[in-house]
Amino acid sequence: MTQDLDAGRPPVHVALAILERDGKYLFQLRDNIPGIVAPGQWALFGGHLEQGEKPEAGLRRELVEELEFAVGNVRFFGEFEYDNVMRHIFVSNLHVPVSELVLNEGQDMKLLTRAEILSGEAFSQITGVDHAIAPHICNIFREFLAAV
Repeated sequence: MTQDLDAGRPPVHVALAILERDGKYLFQLRDNIPGIVAPGQWALFGGHLEQGEKPEAGLRRELVEELEFAVGNVRFFGEFEYDNVMRHIFVSNLHVPVSELVLNEGQDMKLLTRAEILSGEAFSQITGVDHAIAPHICNIFREFLAAV
């Protein structure tokens, strides 16, 4: 019998951004490091909240750290828990071209279409191959796209 190692432990909290530009959504190709969530897969920018940090403040901090991007107005979309991680999802416009962002974390970044997101994979110019979109992110996007 397998024991659930997360049973009884409070979830880890992260804040993630759905950043939209011209009908497409900004994704990060995660580093291919064992032990991180969704290694080598496409996911949203954002990250872990620090002790006592509010989700929106954490999101803003993470976007500066990961992209050197100061996000404007954000709208809270929802909370989704998978694998003992509570994801606080925010939506905003990407008000600068991708070429002005600085990728400080991850292998690649790309604006993905709805079709790519719903297909569950997208091509990376950097790696030269298709990569899966993290399944939990696909699930969140299905709900998001149904709501917009």
